[in-house]
Amino acid sequence: MRAHLCTLLLFVPFVSLAQAQDYSVIKLPTLGGGHTSASTVNESGLITGNTQAVTYGQSHAFVWSRTEGIQDLGTFDGYGTFGTSVNNHGDVTGWGEEGIALLWTAGTGWQKIGPPPVPYTTGYAINDSRQIVGDYGDVPSTGFLWTEAVGMQDLGTLGCVNCFPGSINQNGQVVGGFERPDGSVHAFLWTMADGMTDLGTLGGASSVATAINDAGEVVGGSQIANGDSHAFFWTAASGMQDLGTLPGETNSSAEAVDSAGRAVGNAWHPGKDNGLPFSWTQSDGMSELGPFPKHTGISDANGVNTAGQVLLRSYSHLYGGYISYLMTPLMSTTLTSSLNPSQSGQPVTFTATVVSSLQGPPPDGELVTFMNGGKTLASVPLQAGVATFTTTLTATRTIKAAYLGDAYYAPTKPVALKQVVEK
Repeated sequence: MRAHLCTLLLFVPFVSLAQAQDYSVIKLPTLGGGHTSASTVNESGLITGNTQAVTYGQSHAFVWSRTEGIQDLGTFDGYGTFGTSVNNHGDVTGWGEEGIALLWTAGTGWQKIGPPPVPYTTGYAINDSRQIVGDYGDVPSTGFLWTEAVGMQDLGTLGCVNCFPGSINQNGQVVGGFERPDGSVHAFLWTMADGMTDLGTLGGASSVATAINDAGEVVGGSQIANGDSHAFFWTAASGMQDLGTLPGETNSSAEAVDSAGRAVGNAWHPGKDNGLPFSWTQSDGMSELGPFPKHTGISDANGVNTAGQVLLRSYSHLYGGYISYLMTPLMSTTLTSSLNPSQSGQPVTFTATVVSSLQGPPPDGELVTFMNGGKTLASVPLQAGVATFTTTLTATRTIKAAYLGDAYYAPTKPVALKQVVEK
């Protein structure tokens, strides 16, 4: 099932005061139920998660894109499904309600991965090589690595003892948490070549790694000396860095990191109903995302890609589940004229420049439309963020230009320039 976008989505522009960046915010649709929980967004803006379907209120995994809408990935053996991670080929891992780790591809649909040594398996993360990490077993559970060539391997037999993986990058590096003999949990990094590395803590007893990018940069949360939790950023060169928390909050945790090292997550204070979503970079530190309209209840950021798109979510007590949103940086368009005023019949070149302060210009070849009032004059492809159009005018006119958008970015509002033509 693919729902028509116009009936489901609303772009809500707002300004992030902390970053002086315009965004559009999309509330992700459901399959007829009350809530949708998005888990990851890939580099092309494809999202997976689970949503409540109309039929019996069952959870169905889904994939969603701005251009194609929501696709119901259905059930497996009649049980509900959950999508936890999507790679850049559109392959999804997750699990079924009967307790079986799953892989979904466009060509084959759902398939079990395993078979596991015992039931209750969950796939947590997948990379472009279709390496999947997750865990199996009831209590205690055991981490696994699954590949198409070998199948499911117990990570304990590969040197990752008592570890619970949560993320894998394109290089096969795995992160998560592992249980120590004293019962505490520490964040870890594991590779097939080097085995497991204990990433330590920020001075407290426990830590957990939630995500790793292709540069090997790791984010997560760790207890500090007083027992509060703080988000961290770890590199092999610098170790674990305390990212602090937002003003007025005492705790934080980083949930995702993009290839440039931008981390997102949430900050909170015990006893408060909602936290605050944040973005962190090495150069700018931690800043609150938003502000958002209060009725949304947005309190967490749990996904990010290099286009600057961020997954946001809020918990709905009414529907008993999460409601998810996608925040996308808007491009800004400026329009200039080569000669203003001009003479009647004299050629004039109009130049539109399209850029995002967060991510730079759109890819070459995307379109800008030039208009004379409500009449389209031309649609011109961008080159390095610039599109030009030359025409002759015999009278003063208002020329407009608008970027048409793509899978990452919403269309921009038309910008206008009054071209004065002297007789």
